[in-house]
Order: sequence, then structure tokens, then C-alpha cells
Amino acid sequence: MARSLLSAALIVKNESAMLAGCLDSLNALRPLLSDVVVYDTGSTDGTQDIAAAHGARVHQGSWTGDFAAARNAAIGLTRSRWVLIIDADERVSADVAQLRALLRRANETAEGMTVQMSLINDAGARESTFPSVRLLDPRKAKYVGAVHEQVAPRRGKRGLRAIHTDASVISVDHVGYRAAHMPAKLARNAALADAEITKGLAAGRDLGELIQPLVDRARSLAPSDPEAAIADYEQLAAMADATSGYRLWGLEKYTELLIELGRHERAAEIIELLASAEQASDTATAWLRVQLLLATGRFERALDLLRTLNAVESTTTRMTVNNANLTFARLRAAINVGEHEEALACCLSLIVDHGRSAGLAPELIALWHDRPVQPLVQILQSAQHRTVLELATQLQGVREPGPTVAQQLAGQAA
Repeated sequence: MARSLLSAALIVKNESAMLAGCLDSLNALRPLLSDVVVYDTGSTDGTQDIAAAHGARVHQGSWTGDFAAARNAAIGLTRSRWVLIIDADERVSADVAQLRALLRRANETAEGMTVQMSLINDAGARESTFPSVRLLDPRKAKYVGAVHEQVAPRRGKRGLRAIHTDASVISVDHVGYRAAHMPAKLARNAALADAEITKGLAAGRDLGELIQPLVDRARSLAPSDPEAAIADYEQLAAMADATSGYRLWGLEKYTELLIELGRHERAAEIIELLASAEQASDTATAWLRVQLLLATGRFERALDLLRTLNAVESTTTRMTVNNANLTFARLRAAINVGEHEEALACCLSLIVDHGRSAGLAPELIALWHDRPVQPLVQILQSAQHRTVLELATQLQGVREPGPTVAQQLAGQAA
């Protein structure tokens, strides 16, 4: 019998408050989506009943402290060529016809596909957007890493062969992102990574063989204990012979932490270390230079570099990542050097092309200045419906013509 085209796989535990919304969004993809597997790791709140009532296949699994193991177990229960990975606090939207066509024509070398993710904050606005590999071919790809699990090829140590999908085809909103929950999640992740490192060292493995949990521990510790994170990251920096893509990506995260902490001299040294690494992404390194230039007030140099940087390629996956951040940085640099027309173009691009509206209303109105209102309304109407509504709400609270624009946008979006 021919395999169906698409299944979905979730790992859950006590998700009764969130699961129904996720499954409703998945069921909207049927009949393209033929199968939903819910791998439960020990729920006691009725999660399994909710899953079954929504037509999912429920499997009573186990939790071993390893997210990759749980993901792979769930994927192993699916029956389709492609698997969509999603969590209970996420909602998927897709153009089913376009998604079907994309999955059918994907070439045989493709192992995964990116999906645009959006973090929805406590106020219901998009905090950020970024691509994430959420569609994979289970014959060719699997998850690795007990914490901050990543999709990797089943064979070889190269980067994943992934296809980028447009947000008009498929996108996922993470509606369960809550700042108040992050400390507990990070503490859990740090403990899991620490246990993996301890177990590996006890088994005689070298720290160079434990790069992923080392990076994961550093990332998890950084917000609460930056000095402990720095100690881990410095061990990465000292591994002169290690060429792991994950190590280089970890050093990129380290550079961003150093910039955030104001340790600009060490950040510059790590950037040069990355620049000399053959496997590092040139554009990712350039993006780090931009962030350092902005942090040190060298806006003209930052803007010059941003004008040459059209995309940032991930060191680990060689996929283009979060171009919205580039546009936002260019907006900031352009404002600081008085390039207001360029800043306005960036502001509009963030709203229309990237679906980013949070905090942009005052700048948009200031940069639009005394131009006629109607052309601005027409430009903004080309943004996604939800972005238009978010922006209209913000525009009501700024000076004119903000409220006038908001009224027209809200009226036409209704």
C-alpha cells in the first residue's frame, strides 16, 4: 500500500489546557494530514482523553530525560513519508493545496523542511519569527540531543539537507511562550544537559565528544548564571581541533552573550576565531560583527555592512535564518545616522514582509512624517491580516495620523 504524504507527531505531558487548540489546527489540514500521533510521557490531567476525542492515535510512552529520544519514538509510530513535528502549545496554519504540492515535488535528497515559527507573547503579539525544521523525512532524518534537540541526518555528520518553506505555505505559532515559565524550563534543561555530560565523562568520553550538551548547558545557564555559562563556552573556545558545526554555533551564541554583557573585547576575539574557522558561516560571522558594531555605537560601519548582508546562513544547517533581525538592525542603524528614508523602508518591510509590528508604531508614524495617509494605509493592508490588526491597536496610542490610520486599517480588516 502506498504511504500517505503527511503525519503529525507530538510529545506531551499534562497538556489538557493547550492540546485541543493544537489538534483543531492540525485537523484543518485533513485529508492531506492522514495521521496524528500523540506520544504521552505520563499525563494525569486528561490529556490522553482529549487527544483521542480529536482523532489522534495515543501511545503511552515513557520519559527518560531525553527530548530527542521522545521525539524519535513518536516519529517512529507515524505512517507517512513526511512528519510534521509540533507541540501542544503551538498552532499550525497552512495552505493545504500548496503544502501538498510542495511535499509531492520535494526531491529525494531533501531530509527536512523549515517552517516559519512565531513566538506569541503574553499580550498576544508576535515576539519574534524564525525558521525551524519541523517537517522531516523519517527515513533520512532524526532528532539528536537530550536538550534543545535538533534535526540531523540519519547518516553522516554533515548538515541537514533542508528545503525552506514560505510562510504562505505553512507556519506555526507558539502560543504557550510565557516569560514567567522560562526560569523553570531553563533550570530543567541545564540539569538534563549536566546529567548527560556527567554520564559521558564517567563513561570515558572526552569533553570534545560532548559538545552538544556542553552548548546546551551554557545556553540554559546564561540568563541566570552567566559566569557559569561563560566557563562552558570558554571550554568550547579552547577546543582548537574541534570542527563541529555545533561548536561553532555555540561560539556564535557565546559572542552574543558577551555583547549583551558588554564584554566587547572578548566578543571581538571570538568573532576572529570564528572568521578563521573553515566551517563557520561567513554571513553568520558578519552578523555578529554587526551586533558588536551596534553595541559599541559604530552605526555607520554597521549600516555599511548591513547593506551587503542580504541573508544570514546558519552554521549548523546552512539554512537562511531570521532575516527580520537584519532588517530590524538596519532600521536602528539608519535612524542613528539620519538615513530616514532607508529607515522607513526597513520599518515597512518588518511589518509587511516579516509580520513584525511590536513597538514599531511610534517609529512608523515619525518616519512617515507629513506624507498623505492613504498611501500608508494601502501599503499596510498588504501585510498579513493578524499583523494589520496588531498594528492598528498600537497605532491608536500614538500621535496623529496614527489613530486615523488605525481606524482605516481596522475598518477594512473587519
